[in-house]
Amino acid sequence: MEDRWLFMIGFILSLVLLYLLIRIVNLSMSRMSIPMIFIWSYIVFGYAGFPLLLFNLVERARWLFFLQDILLMAWLYATIALFMLIIGFIFAKYILQASVVEYDVIPTESVLIRGNVNVFALVILCLLVFISTFIFSRQVSLDRLSSVLEVQNTTGIAQIRGELSEAISSSWRYNLFSEKIASFVSYVALSAYLLTKRRIYSVIWIIATVLVLFKLVLGLNRSSVPLYLGSVMFIYLLTQNKRISPYLFIKSLLSFGMILTAIFSWYGKMSPTDAIMNVFDRLTTGAIGAAYYYVATFPNEVDYLMGSTFPNPGNLLGFERFNITVFISQQINIDQINSGVYIPGSANAPFWAEMLANFGIIGIIVAAFVFGVIMWLVHSKLSRYNKEPVIIALITFIAFDLRDASISSLSPYLFPVELIAVVVVAYILRKVSAQHDSRLGDALPDAAMASRRITAPGGS
Repeated sequence: MEDRWLFMIGFILSLVLLYLLIRIVNLSMSRMSIPMIFIWSYIVFGYAGFPLLLFNLVERARWLFFLQDILLMAWLYATIALFMLIIGFIFAKYILQASVVEYDVIPTESVLIRGNVNVFALVILCLLVFISTFIFSRQVSLDRLSSVLEVQNTTGIAQIRGELSEAISSSWRYNLFSEKIASFVSYVALSAYLLTKRRIYSVIWIIATVLVLFKLVLGLNRSSVPLYLGSVMFIYLLTQNKRISPYLFIKSLLSFGMILTAIFSWYGKMSPTDAIMNVFDRLTTGAIGAAYYYVATFPNEVDYLMGSTFPNPGNLLGFERFNITVFISQQINIDQINSGVYIPGSANAPFWAEMLANFGIIGIIVAAFVFGVIMWLVHSKLSRYNKEPVIIALITFIAFDLRDASISSLSPYLFPVELIAVVVVAYILRKVSAQHDSRLGDALPDAAMASRRITAPGGS
């Protein structure tokens, strides 16, 4: 019992130290930015649940039988990763002189002109997304989705989700357009509408959003729809120069939970009460519970993997890729495997867990620091562009794409094909839109320049 209360003291002190480090880097946790999204996601989904597990306040703690020493070690690793990430921010800001330009979007005529995006280009992108979504749905098979309505148990639904996941993985080229590019197009159209109030952009946004939601529902990923709605709110706050207040944060979190509860009730065939408890359990301790098994397994039962979990395109790098998320899922469900009722799945954990499995604590320190430096450099670079729809959409896409590392592996970012594809589309769309309107310049209007401020040597 004493160890638990000592942990609580350390947990509270870690949050205080985190606040002080964030103050040093001058990062606003209420203003929309790429680092802000990642840190909030990490704290809510990958950190805040440790006390709940240690004090057995959630169902997961009762049926997984966590060992206190291993759980405390997992918390220590999670804390180190979080601190090294912020130290990476500080290094990029002060040592690399990566200043962050912060200014509000003000509705001057010049800014409204920049809000215009080439409508023809957006329509072409929507057409490509529609074609890809159609082909994708044919390959994945809509029969699997309709069968969800007929299945009356969670085991059957898990089986369908496993089949869908495998089908999606083999159709990644169509998935690139039907989800990633589609999301980006919807972000651009929404940003353009909020800046210019032109109805054509609202029509394009509705079309793109319908295509995105169709794809997300087709994939049966229970958190994807609420996350997309969160990205929409991100764009609204960014274009309207609004900050997220404590009231808005709590309201958004409750809305997020209510949507997930409805999804769990439908997908999981649960009662509303069971769905609420399941949602709370998964949100606060799902990633942490998986991370616990990473700590318990490496290196006590399995030697460090030395990078074998990293992507190996075309097997060109001379090693066989180790699917660690599937392996950990098997470790968690060993009883089901022995009884022959196990349904293949994956166990995603915050990025530090994969680094621990590969290189130990040194891997956590180095990876978190480098990831923090890169994230801040991207944040700094994008802050220097005019806040036009394409840039706002790109900031939003990158913010929610990097957010995934707060609850899953870091290795996909070693070969970020989808992220690069979206950046290329953004570059082309911005150039086409600039050429379409000769009045579009690179410099901000005088009024906008007056609203800019550069923190020294960088802030947010």
